Amino acid sequence: MKVCGKILEVHNYGDFLYVKTDAGQFMIYLVDNDTVRFRCTFNEEFSKERSYALVKTAWADELDGLLKAERRRVAPVPVVLDEAEGYWRVKTDSLEIRLCKDPFGIEIYNAGGELIYEDLKERSFMEDS
Repeated sequence: MKVCGKILEVHNYGDFLYVKTDAGQFMIYLVDNDTVRFRCTFNEEFSKERSYALVKTAWADELDGLLKAERRRVAPVPVVLDEAEGYWRVKTDSLEIRLCKDPFGIEIYNAGGELIYEDLKERSFMEDS
């Protein structure tokens, strides 16, 4: 079983953030000021985007043509990344996302500083076996 234990690399590509851990890798999109998308894989590469469920995206998807009447593509909120002691921080007008380094975990705070989401850091993301 693969368990994401600590962050190894972080790269800001402007439209999304890439995070590599010791077990998995993540792409993080700020769809808007209130919506964050976390995409994780435990493989060497991410599979192609292919979703029937999403009606608002900030990335290309293989089914965009099929769902063009239902789907709306938006420009993502640009990622502004800074490093603090023990975590990386990304902010929107409404949210602060903290990517805890070791042990790896995700915390999300609202604009008032209230914690609204937190992983169990020792088992935050793990591959199903």
